[in-house]
Amino acid sequence: MRITTSTKRLGLSLVLIACFGIIFHQTTLACPFCMEPQRTLTEYAADAEFVAVAVFVDRDSSDEATSEDVPVSGWRIEKVLKSKGKLLSRGDSVRSEQLPEARSNDRYLIFGQSDAESVKWNSIVDSNLRIELYFQGLLETRPDSRLKYCIDHLEHSDPEIAMDAYSEFAKVSATDVAALRESLPRVRLREWIDTVDESPGRWTRVGLYGLMLGYCGEAEDADFLAETIFRPTTEVRIGLNGLIAGYLLLTSEDGLTQVDEKFLDNPAATRDARFSTMQALRFLWESKDHEISPDRLKNSMRKLLKNPELAMLAVIDLTRWQDWDALNLIDELRNSPDHSDSATQRTIVRYLLAAADACDSEANPGCHEIATKAKQLVEEIRMTNPQLVRFAERSMFD
Repeated sequence: MRITTSTKRLGLSLVLIACFGIIFHQTTLACPFCMEPQRTLTEYAADAEFVAVAVFVDRDSSDEATSEDVPVSGWRIEKVLKSKGKLLSRGDSVRSEQLPEARSNDRYLIFGQSDAESVKWNSIVDSNLRIELYFQGLLETRPDSRLKYCIDHLEHSDPEIAMDAYSEFAKVSATDVAALRESLPRVRLREWIDTVDESPGRWTRVGLYGLMLGYCGEAEDADFLAETIFRPTTEVRIGLNGLIAGYLLLTSEDGLTQVDEKFLDNPAATRDARFSTMQALRFLWESKDHEISPDRLKNSMRKLLKNPELAMLAVIDLTRWQDWDALNLIDELRNSPDHSDSATQRTIVRYLLAAADACDSEANPGCHEIATKAKQLVEEIRMTNPQLVRFAERSMFD
Protein backbone atom coordinates (compact mmCIF):
# COMPACT_ATOMS: atom_id res chain seq x y z
CA MET A 1 0.00 0.00 0.00
CA ARG A 2 1.75 3.14 -1.19
CA ILE A 3 1.47 5.86 1.44
CA THR A 4 2.50 9.48 1.16
CA THR A 5 3.01 11.25 4.49
CA SER A 6 5.46 13.61 6.10
CA THR A 7 7.45 10.58 7.36
CA LYS A 8 7.44 7.42 5.26
CA ARG A 9 7.10 4.01 6.84
CA LEU A 10 10.15 1.73 6.78
CA GLY A 11 9.90 -1.07 4.26
CA LEU A 12 8.87 -4.51 5.38
CA SER A 13 12.14 -5.91 4.07
CA LEU A 14 13.99 -4.14 6.88
CA VAL A 15 11.78 -5.89 9.38
CA LEU A 16 12.58 -9.28 7.85
CA ILE A 17 16.29 -8.53 8.29
CA ALA A 18 15.66 -7.48 11.89
CA CYS A 19 13.95 -10.79 12.61
CA PHE A 20 17.26 -12.62 12.63
CA GLY A 21 19.82 -9.83 12.76
CA ILE A 22 18.56 -7.90 15.77
CA ILE A 23 17.19 -9.90 18.69
CA PHE A 24 14.66 -8.05 20.77
CA HIS A 25 12.45 -9.06 23.62
CA GLN A 26 9.07 -10.27 22.37
CA THR A 27 7.05 -7.86 24.46
CA THR A 28 8.14 -5.07 22.08
CA LEU A 29 5.35 -6.21 19.78
CA ALA A 30 1.74 -6.85 20.81
CA CYS A 31 1.41 -9.99 18.66
CA PRO A 32 4.33 -12.24 19.68
CA PHE A 33 4.78 -13.82 16.25
CA CYS A 34 3.98 -10.92 13.95
CA MET A 35 6.36 -8.74 12.02
CA GLU A 36 6.32 -4.99 12.58
CA PRO A 37 2.87 -3.93 11.33
CA GLN A 38 2.25 -1.08 8.95
CA ARG A 39 0.02 1.76 10.05
CA THR A 40 -3.56 0.65 9.51
CA LEU A 41 -6.31 2.47 7.67
CA THR A 42 -8.31 2.71 10.89
CA GLU A 43 -5.36 4.43 12.57
CA TYR A 44 -5.17 6.97 9.76
CA ALA A 45 -8.91 7.55 10.07
CA ALA A 46 -8.79 7.90 13.86
CA ASP A 47 -6.15 10.63 13.57
CA ALA A 48 -8.01 12.55 10.87
CA GLU A 49 -10.95 14.93 11.02
CA PHE A 50 -11.61 14.50 7.30
CA VAL A 51 -11.43 11.33 5.23
CA ALA A 52 -12.39 11.08 1.58
CA VAL A 53 -11.97 9.11 -1.60
CA ALA A 54 -10.40 11.40 -4.19
CA VAL A 55 -9.02 11.18 -7.70
CA PHE A 56 -5.77 12.81 -8.70
CA VAL A 57 -6.19 15.75 -11.10
CA ASP A 58 -2.91 17.57 -11.56
CA ARG A 59 0.38 18.68 -10.04
CA ASP A 60 2.04 22.10 -9.65
CA SER A 61 -0.65 23.90 -11.64
CA SER A 62 -2.49 25.71 -8.89
CA ASP A 63 -2.65 29.45 -8.37
CA GLU A 64 -3.17 28.63 -4.68
CA ALA A 65 0.42 27.61 -3.89
CA THR A 66 1.64 28.64 -0.47
CA SER A 67 3.65 31.79 0.15
CA GLU A 68 6.79 29.67 0.24
CA ASP A 69 5.94 28.36 -3.27
CA VAL A 70 5.62 24.80 -2.01
CA PRO A 71 4.41 22.59 -4.88
CA VAL A 72 0.85 21.34 -4.54
CA SER A 73 -1.28 18.66 -6.13
CA GLY A 74 -4.93 18.85 -7.13
CA TRP A 75 -7.69 16.40 -6.23
CA ARG A 76 -11.40 15.95 -6.87
CA ILE A 77 -13.50 14.49 -4.04
CA GLU A 78 -15.40 11.38 -5.12
CA LYS A 79 -16.83 10.30 -1.76
CA VAL A 80 -16.77 11.76 1.74
CA LEU A 81 -16.15 9.14 4.43
CA LYS A 82 -15.64 11.42 7.44
CA SER A 83 -16.14 15.16 7.87
CA LYS A 84 -15.89 17.15 11.06
CA GLY A 85 -17.05 20.72 11.45
CA LYS A 86 -16.76 21.76 7.80
CA LEU A 87 -18.83 20.77 4.82
CA LEU A 88 -17.02 18.60 2.32
CA SER A 89 -18.93 17.40 -0.72
CA ARG A 90 -18.51 15.11 -3.69
CA GLY A 91 -17.06 17.02 -6.62
CA ASP A 92 -15.12 19.52 -4.47
CA SER A 93 -11.63 20.40 -5.65
CA VAL A 94 -8.93 20.33 -2.97
CA ARG A 95 -5.19 20.89 -2.84
CA SER A 96 -2.44 19.11 -0.94
CA GLU A 97 1.30 19.49 -0.48
CA GLN A 98 1.59 15.70 -0.81
CA LEU A 99 2.94 14.82 -4.26
CA PRO A 100 2.40 11.14 -5.06
CA GLU A 101 3.67 9.51 -8.22
CA ALA A 102 0.21 9.48 -9.75
CA ARG A 103 -1.53 9.78 -13.06
CA SER A 104 -4.73 11.65 -13.79
CA ASN A 105 -7.81 9.92 -12.30
CA ASP A 106 -5.79 7.59 -10.02
CA ARG A 107 -7.82 6.92 -6.88
CA TYR A 108 -6.61 7.66 -3.34
CA LEU A 109 -7.82 7.78 0.22
CA ILE A 110 -6.93 11.18 1.65
CA PHE A 111 -6.82 12.13 5.33
CA GLY A 112 -6.82 15.68 6.66
CA GLN A 113 -7.00 18.03 9.61
CA SER A 114 -8.53 21.48 10.07
CA ASP A 115 -6.04 24.22 9.29
CA ALA A 116 -7.42 27.74 9.85
CA GLU A 117 -10.13 28.12 7.20
CA SER A 118 -9.11 25.13 5.14
CA VAL A 119 -8.23 21.44 5.42
CA LYS A 120 -4.64 20.26 5.37
CA TRP A 121 -4.47 16.89 3.64
CA ASN A 122 -1.43 15.35 5.29
CA SER A 123 -1.74 11.62 4.48
CA ILE A 124 -2.57 10.03 1.16
CA VAL A 125 -2.97 6.29 0.50
CA ASP A 126 -3.31 4.81 -2.97
CA SER A 127 -6.62 3.06 -3.42
CA ASN A 128 -9.00 1.17 -5.68
CA LEU A 129 -12.63 0.12 -5.48
CA ARG A 130 -11.84 -3.04 -3.50
CA ILE A 131 -9.81 -1.14 -0.90
CA GLU A 132 -12.57 1.45 -0.61
CA LEU A 133 -15.20 -1.24 -0.04
CA TYR A 134 -13.01 -2.90 2.60
CA PHE A 135 -12.29 0.45 4.28
CA GLN A 136 -15.96 1.42 4.29
CA GLY A 137 -16.73 -1.86 6.06
CA LEU A 138 -14.05 -1.14 8.66
CA LEU A 139 -15.52 2.28 9.38
CA GLU A 140 -18.99 0.79 9.77
CA THR A 141 -17.81 -1.98 12.13
CA ARG A 142 -17.76 -1.46 15.89
CA PRO A 143 -14.23 -1.46 17.33
CA ASP A 144 -14.97 -4.58 19.41
CA SER A 145 -15.96 -6.44 16.23
CA ARG A 146 -13.17 -5.15 14.01
CA LEU A 147 -10.95 -8.24 14.32
CA LYS A 148 -13.82 -10.54 13.33
CA TYR A 149 -14.32 -8.40 10.24
CA CYS A 150 -10.61 -8.62 9.43
CA ILE A 151 -10.53 -12.43 9.65
CA ASP A 152 -12.35 -12.67 6.32
CA HIS A 153 -9.79 -10.36 4.67
CA LEU A 154 -6.54 -11.92 5.91
CA GLU A 155 -5.88 -13.64 2.57
CA HIS A 156 -7.75 -11.22 0.33
CA SER A 157 -6.79 -11.31 -3.34
CA ASP A 158 -5.68 -7.68 -3.03
CA PRO A 159 -2.37 -7.88 -1.10
CA GLU A 160 -2.84 -4.38 0.32
CA ILE A 161 -6.12 -5.40 1.94
CA ALA A 162 -4.59 -8.63 3.24
CA MET A 163 -1.69 -6.72 4.80
CA ASP A 164 -3.96 -4.12 6.41
CA ALA A 165 -6.14 -6.86 7.95
CA TYR A 166 -3.01 -8.62 9.18
CA SER A 167 -1.71 -5.37 10.69
CA GLU A 168 -4.89 -5.05 12.74
CA PHE A 169 -4.05 -8.43 14.31
CA ALA A 170 -0.36 -7.60 14.67
CA LYS A 171 -1.25 -4.75 17.03
CA VAL A 172 -3.27 -6.84 19.51
CA SER A 173 -2.18 -9.33 22.14
CA ALA A 174 -2.34 -13.11 21.94
CA THR A 175 -5.12 -12.93 24.54
CA ASP A 176 -7.22 -10.93 22.08
CA VAL A 177 -6.58 -13.56 19.41
CA ALA A 178 -7.51 -16.36 21.83
CA ALA A 179 -10.82 -14.65 22.58
CA LEU A 180 -11.77 -15.14 18.92
CA ARG A 181 -11.21 -18.92 18.95
CA GLU A 182 -14.87 -19.65 18.14
CA SER A 183 -14.67 -17.39 15.06
CA LEU A 184 -11.33 -18.57 13.71
CA PRO A 185 -11.56 -20.48 10.40
CA ARG A 186 -9.79 -23.74 11.31
CA VAL A 187 -9.89 -25.34 7.85
CA ARG A 188 -8.91 -22.16 6.04
CA LEU A 189 -6.02 -21.58 8.44
CA ARG A 190 -4.56 -24.93 7.39
CA GLU A 191 -4.97 -24.00 3.74
CA TRP A 192 -3.28 -20.64 4.30
CA ILE A 193 -0.35 -22.20 6.14
CA ASP A 194 0.09 -24.88 3.47
CA THR A 195 -0.15 -22.52 0.49
CA VAL A 196 3.08 -21.61 -1.28
CA ASP A 197 2.47 -18.00 -2.26
CA GLU A 198 5.01 -15.33 -3.12
CA SER A 199 2.59 -12.39 -2.83
CA PRO A 200 3.92 -9.42 -0.81
CA GLY A 201 3.85 -10.06 2.93
CA ARG A 202 2.47 -13.59 2.54
CA TRP A 203 5.04 -15.36 4.70
CA THR A 204 4.95 -12.74 7.42
CA ARG A 205 1.43 -13.90 8.27
CA VAL A 206 2.20 -17.61 8.76
CA GLY A 207 3.26 -17.24 12.40
CA LEU A 208 -0.06 -15.59 13.24
CA TYR A 209 -1.94 -18.38 11.48
CA GLY A 210 -0.04 -21.01 13.46
CA LEU A 211 -0.98 -19.32 16.72
CA MET A 212 -4.60 -19.06 15.61
CA LEU A 213 -4.72 -22.76 14.74
CA GLY A 214 -3.30 -23.55 18.16
CA TYR A 215 -6.22 -21.74 19.77
CA CYS A 216 -8.99 -23.26 17.64
CA GLY A 217 -7.54 -26.54 16.38
CA GLU A 218 -8.25 -30.20 17.00
CA ALA A 219 -6.09 -33.34 17.14
CA GLU A 220 -5.82 -33.60 13.36
CA ASP A 221 -4.58 -30.00 13.25
CA ALA A 222 -1.80 -30.89 15.67
CA ASP A 223 -0.75 -33.65 13.26
CA PHE A 224 -0.82 -31.16 10.40
CA LEU A 225 1.33 -28.69 12.33
CA ALA A 226 3.82 -31.41 13.28
CA GLU A 227 4.18 -32.42 9.62
CA THR A 228 4.71 -28.77 8.65
CA ILE A 229 7.12 -27.90 11.47
CA PHE A 230 9.32 -31.01 11.28
CA ARG A 231 9.53 -31.11 7.48
CA PRO A 232 13.28 -31.26 6.66
CA THR A 233 14.62 -28.00 5.22
CA THR A 234 17.69 -25.81 5.43
CA GLU A 235 15.79 -22.63 4.54
CA VAL A 236 14.91 -19.90 7.01
CA ARG A 237 11.19 -20.17 7.66
CA ILE A 238 9.50 -16.94 8.65
CA GLY A 239 6.63 -17.75 11.02
CA LEU A 240 8.04 -21.03 12.31
CA ASN A 241 7.91 -19.61 15.85
CA GLY A 242 4.13 -19.19 15.67
CA LEU A 243 3.67 -22.64 14.15
CA ILE A 244 5.63 -24.21 17.03
CA ALA A 245 3.63 -22.23 19.59
CA GLY A 246 0.35 -23.34 18.03
CA TYR A 247 1.53 -26.94 18.01
CA LEU A 248 2.46 -26.77 21.71
CA LEU A 249 -0.89 -25.20 22.61
CA LEU A 250 -2.55 -28.27 21.10
CA THR A 251 -0.15 -30.95 22.34
CA SER A 252 1.17 -29.65 25.67
CA GLU A 253 4.20 -31.45 27.20
CA ASP A 254 4.02 -34.41 24.81
CA GLY A 255 4.48 -32.00 21.92
CA LEU A 256 7.31 -30.20 23.73
CA THR A 257 9.13 -33.51 24.04
CA GLN A 258 8.94 -33.85 20.25
CA VAL A 259 10.21 -30.29 19.74
CA ASP A 260 13.10 -30.97 22.13
CA GLU A 261 14.06 -34.11 20.24
CA LYS A 262 13.81 -32.58 16.76
CA PHE A 263 15.26 -29.13 17.42
CA LEU A 264 16.95 -28.73 20.80
CA ASP A 265 18.65 -32.09 21.23
CA ASN A 266 19.43 -32.55 17.54
CA PRO A 267 22.90 -31.25 16.54
CA ALA A 268 21.74 -31.05 12.93
CA ALA A 269 18.86 -28.70 13.70
CA THR A 270 19.12 -25.27 12.09
CA ARG A 271 19.65 -22.04 13.99
CA ASP A 272 16.27 -20.94 12.62
CA ALA A 273 14.55 -23.94 14.25
CA ARG A 274 16.29 -23.41 17.60
CA PHE A 275 15.63 -19.69 17.71
CA SER A 276 11.98 -20.17 16.71
CA THR A 277 11.63 -22.71 19.52
CA MET A 278 13.13 -20.21 21.95
CA GLN A 279 10.54 -17.62 20.90
CA ALA A 280 7.74 -20.15 21.37
CA LEU A 281 9.05 -20.99 24.86
CA ARG A 282 9.09 -17.29 25.76
CA PHE A 283 5.50 -16.94 24.61
CA LEU A 284 4.36 -19.97 26.62
CA TRP A 285 6.12 -18.62 29.72
CA GLU A 286 4.05 -15.43 29.51
CA SER A 287 0.84 -17.18 28.45
CA LYS A 288 -1.62 -18.86 30.81
CA ASP A 289 -3.54 -20.63 28.05
CA HIS A 290 -1.76 -24.01 28.18
CA GLU A 291 -0.92 -26.86 30.56
CA ILE A 292 2.88 -26.98 30.27
CA SER A 293 4.47 -26.49 33.69
CA PRO A 294 7.01 -23.71 34.33
CA ASP A 295 9.65 -26.30 35.28
CA ARG A 296 9.13 -28.09 31.96
CA LEU A 297 9.59 -24.83 30.04
CA LYS A 298 12.76 -24.08 32.01
CA ASN A 299 14.10 -27.53 31.17
CA SER A 300 13.71 -26.90 27.45
CA MET A 301 15.25 -23.42 27.66
CA ARG A 302 18.28 -24.90 29.48
CA LYS A 303 18.95 -27.10 26.45
CA LEU A 304 19.80 -23.96 24.49
CA LEU A 305 22.70 -23.18 26.81
CA LYS A 306 24.94 -25.58 24.93
CA ASN A 307 24.36 -23.70 21.68
CA PRO A 308 26.97 -20.91 21.42
CA GLU A 309 24.82 -18.77 19.14
CA LEU A 310 21.85 -18.70 21.50
CA ALA A 311 23.38 -19.34 24.92
CA MET A 312 23.51 -15.67 25.87
CA LEU A 313 19.81 -15.22 25.12
CA ALA A 314 18.97 -18.41 27.03
CA VAL A 315 20.85 -17.13 30.09
CA ILE A 316 18.92 -13.86 29.89
CA ASP A 317 15.61 -15.72 29.77
CA LEU A 318 16.54 -18.09 32.61
CA THR A 319 17.53 -15.08 34.70
CA ARG A 320 14.18 -13.42 34.04
CA TRP A 321 12.47 -16.72 34.85
CA GLN A 322 14.48 -16.91 38.10
CA ASP A 323 15.71 -20.40 37.28
CA TRP A 324 18.38 -20.53 39.98
CA ASP A 325 18.56 -24.32 39.77
CA ALA A 326 20.33 -23.84 36.45
CA LEU A 327 23.33 -22.30 38.24
CA ASN A 328 25.67 -25.26 37.73
CA LEU A 329 24.82 -25.51 34.02
CA ILE A 330 25.39 -21.81 33.50
CA ASP A 331 28.60 -21.80 35.51
CA GLU A 332 29.98 -24.52 33.20
CA LEU A 333 29.80 -22.00 30.35
CA ARG A 334 32.40 -19.77 32.02
CA ASN A 335 35.27 -22.03 30.97
CA SER A 336 33.83 -23.19 27.66
CA PRO A 337 35.87 -22.05 24.62
CA ASP A 338 32.64 -21.88 22.61
CA HIS A 339 31.14 -19.38 25.09
CA SER A 340 34.18 -17.21 25.72
CA ASP A 341 32.95 -14.06 23.99
CA SER A 342 32.67 -11.05 26.29
CA ALA A 343 28.91 -10.58 25.80
CA THR A 344 28.13 -14.13 26.95
CA GLN A 345 30.55 -13.90 29.85
CA ARG A 346 28.97 -10.66 31.08
CA THR A 347 25.55 -12.29 30.85
CA ILE A 348 26.77 -15.21 32.99
CA VAL A 349 28.04 -12.83 35.67
CA ARG A 350 24.72 -10.98 35.65
CA TYR A 351 22.93 -14.28 36.20
CA LEU A 352 25.19 -15.07 39.17
CA LEU A 353 24.63 -11.62 40.67
CA ALA A 354 20.85 -11.97 40.28
CA ALA A 355 20.88 -15.47 41.79
CA ALA A 356 22.92 -14.28 44.76
CA ASP A 357 20.56 -11.39 45.38
CA ALA A 358 17.29 -13.31 44.91
CA CYS A 359 18.30 -16.39 46.90
CA ASP A 360 19.69 -14.30 49.74
CA SER A 361 16.35 -12.61 50.35
CA GLU A 362 13.65 -13.64 52.81
CA ALA A 363 11.32 -14.28 49.90
CA ASN A 364 13.41 -17.30 48.82
CA PRO A 365 14.46 -19.06 52.03
CA GLY A 366 14.89 -22.41 50.24
CA CYS A 367 17.83 -21.46 48.05
CA HIS A 368 20.38 -19.96 50.43
CA GLU A 369 22.93 -22.55 49.29
CA ILE A 370 22.57 -21.25 45.75
CA ALA A 371 23.13 -17.68 47.02
CA THR A 372 26.29 -18.76 48.81
CA LYS A 373 27.67 -20.51 45.73
CA ALA A 374 26.72 -17.64 43.41
CA LYS A 375 28.51 -15.12 45.64
CA GLN A 376 31.56 -17.38 45.79
CA LEU A 377 31.68 -17.65 42.00
CA VAL A 378 31.32 -13.89 41.55
CA GLU A 379 34.26 -13.30 43.89
CA GLU A 380 36.35 -15.87 42.02
CA ILE A 381 35.66 -14.02 38.78
CA ARG A 382 36.38 -10.68 40.44
CA MET A 383 39.84 -11.91 41.41
CA THR A 384 40.79 -12.72 37.80
CA ASN A 385 38.64 -10.24 35.86
CA PRO A 386 37.44 -7.36 38.07
CA GLN A 387 36.47 -5.25 35.06
CA LEU A 388 34.02 -7.92 33.88
CA VAL A 389 32.25 -7.95 37.25
CA ARG A 390 32.17 -4.14 37.49
CA PHE A 391 30.62 -3.91 34.03
CA ALA A 392 28.04 -6.58 34.87
CA GLU A 393 27.11 -4.83 38.14
CA ARG A 394 26.52 -1.57 36.30
CA SER A 395 24.27 -3.08 33.62
CA MET A 396 21.96 -5.63 35.17
CA PHE A 397 18.94 -6.88 33.23
CA ASP A 398 15.79 -4.77 33.04
